[in-house]
Amino acid sequence: MKLNLSQSRLNAFEKCPRQYYYYYILKFYGEQTSSTPLEFGILVHNLLEQAFNYEEKDRKEYLRNITLNKVAEIEDDPSKDYSIRLMNLLPALERAVDEFEVLTSEKYAQVQMFTEKDFTLDEIFTITNRLEKQGKTGEFEGIFFGGYLDAHAIQDGKTSVIDWKTGKFSRRWLSPYERQIILYTHIMRLNEFEIDQAKIMYLEQNYEHVVDVSVKNCREVYEKSKNMFRDIIERQDSIENFEMKKEESKCNYCAYNIFCYK
Repeated sequence: MKLNLSQSRLNAFEKCPRQYYYYYILKFYGEQTSSTPLEFGILVHNLLEQAFNYEEKDRKEYLRNITLNKVAEIEDDPSKDYSIRLMNLLPALERAVDEFEVLTSEKYAQVQMFTEKDFTLDEIFTITNRLEKQGKTGEFEGIFFGGYLDAHAIQDGKTSVIDWKTGKFSRRWLSPYERQIILYTHIMRLNEFEIDQAKIMYLEQNYEHVVDVSVKNCREVYEKSKNMFRDIIERQDSIENFEMKKEESKCNYCAYNIFCYK
């Protein structure tokens, strides 16, 4: 079974193993829902990345210009309805530029999760191709977990891992968000980065959630995630091994419920 390990896979498996099976193993993507929230999130992250990569002094002025240009572009596109939302978000984006000195942004983070597995040729190709893109070649063992950091930054003299969110703070989604930033922090420390703190920044609410990234907690989350991936692998690719979580409030809106309840 081919695996490209990621936070998204962990979330999907935790939510419902049967849904994971349909999506990641059968690659049956079902009926697609609106991508507007995802598009908006990607747009905001891209604007911040451009501003932090701007080499001149006045990053905030540059951010304002590219944001206003994007607002005008969106207003002329009838398929997009978030121009006002982006305009209202501009002060929060400017605060981010004022408050953070970004050291690295949108860089691929990867870590070896475990080694107890024989690789297929497809898996070897996937992993080596990924490492070559990072300029890392040579021998390897194990399966790699990876994802993109929003920013590795300095705020108030402390080195932080930052995850910017465009949605509203919700306890429902906090656990997977925390796991994501904890794993990235653990990854960076393994790569000899000094990390003092980690924060999830909810831009539209001007709210920051500080995550426990103590060495002890990072190690515990890493081990739990590793065991979850091992569990996925050991189930092989048989549908009988991926049970369905019956929760009416969620199942009613699942793209695959026609198969589960036929």
